[in-house]
Amino acid sequence: ENVCRAFWGSIERGDGFFTLLHIFAFFALTLVFFDKNDWLNFFRASLAVGAISILSGIFQYLGVNKFPFTVERFSGRPGSFIGNSSFFAAYLFLLIGQAIIVFFERRNGIKYKRFFSLSIILLSLVTIFLTATRGAIVGLFASVLFLILYLGFNKNFKSLKVRGITLKRISSILLVFFLAFFFIF
Repeated sequence: ENVCRAFWGSIERGDGFFTLLHIFAFFALTLVFFDKNDWLNFFRASLAVGAISILSGIFQYLGVNKFPFTVERFSGRPGSFIGNSSFFAAYLFLLIGQAIIVFFERRNGIKYKRFFSLSIILLSLVTIFLTATRGAIVGLFASVLFLILYLGFNKNFKSLKVRGITLKRISSILLVFFLAFFFIF
């Protein structure tokens, strides 16, 4: 409809062709110049920043206003430094993915890095529930469901047993419930 807006995007969304072109260029340059160690260092730095952001969100929820750079006006749902609880929950999903990569990268590595990654995962999950963003919580449950289904039907994964029931059987039951629920609505 509006050619100028389609090319440049809007100030609220910033999703015009010009922005998408720059995001693609950034992606291509990171593929060229970043190796595995650079990505791990980037993820570790991102986890450190995310830990500060999570602490800020938890302190907001608890009503502590003495944390540096916190927002004085609080609406009841923590948004941390981002300001919007929905965007903060989406950021926490990205942070969980980075923490999982760092956690599984070095199984025989330094234990405090693994502990830090695991604590970021757990605190992110708690903070997602504190943001009370329905879409993020539904997405969390859907991702756990698909993870269980993937692990249940993956031939390379060892079979887990929970009280005598294999993961393959649990994932089959979850798949049936998911399909039944999907076709009801």
